[in-house]
Amino acid sequence: MDYPSDRRSRLRIVVGSDVTIRFRVQKFEYLNIRITNLSTDGCFATLPRSRNNPFRQGLLLEGFQFEHPDLAGEPIVAKVAYVLGADGGGRGGLEILGLGIHFHSMTPANTEMLLQFVEARA
Repeated sequence: MDYPSDRRSRLRIVVGSDVTIRFRVQKFEYLNIRITNLSTDGCFATLPRSRNNPFRQGLLLEGFQFEHPDLAGEPIVAKVAYVLGADGGGRGGLEILGLGIHFHSMTPANTEMLLQFVEARA
C-alpha cells in the first residue's frame, strides 16, 4: 500500500470538469470520466458506483487518454493505485467511486505536454 506522502510526491493541481479521461477495462469502455486533480505521475478520477465494480489496486487501464485538447496524445500506460468507496454504499453511503491512478509509462511528448499543462495551471 502506498503511503499518502508517496501519493503527493509531485506538484498536483485541481482541475475543472473540462478535464476528463477515457480508458477500457476488460470489454467495457469508460468515457468522459471526471478527474478532480492531476500531476505528472497520476490523477484522481470519480465515477458512479456500480454493482459490478471491476476496479482494484493494480488494475491496468487500457487505452488511457485525456479528453482535453491540451492533453491529446498517445495512450498512457496507467494502473489503479488505490480505490476509495468500493465497499459500503447503499443508504447513507457514497454513490461514487474514487480511483487513484498512477501513470507508469508515457511517450516523451506526452510527458512534456503533461508537465507544461500542470505547471501552467499551478
